[in-house]
Amino acid sequence: MKILEAITIRGILVRNRIVMAPMTTRLAADDGRVTDELIAYYEARAQGEVGLIVVELSSPHPSGRHRRNELGIYADHFVDGLAKLVQRLKRYGARVGIQIGHAGSHARPDVTGVEAVAPSTVPHPVQEGNTRLVRPKHLTKSSLHI
Repeated sequence: MKILEAITIRGILVRNRIVMAPMTTRLAADDGRVTDELIAYYEARAQGEVGLIVVELSSPHPSGRHRRNELGIYADHFVDGLAKLVQRLKRYGARVGIQIGHAGSHARPDVTGVEAVAPSTVPHPVQEGNTRLVRPKHLTKSSLHI
């Protein structure tokens, strides 16, 4: 059965062709750090012999958090937890990737603590526990701080 056969993807050997797509768990800490609960969740999937685990959406900037308890990947203080997560999953033979995404106009200031930024200022409703109208700030090249 081909799904259980190993495959090499750009020089990386994956033990089988079973891929876990990224799914929101809300198991990260309030500030976006990896928690023991988050590790246990993914570790159970690695123990189940998933070949490639794509860890859930992680924001590359504080303004981009889409949900509460969403992983962060925008500062050095996230590195230790993310490294621990990867080490634990590799222990069971899984390969690991991560989904990186910025919520843009779907970010809510009450979640991120900062104003939403997007290509336009068109307001729209955003659901996160309740619905709120978000009018993002216009993002320009000159306002990028990368």
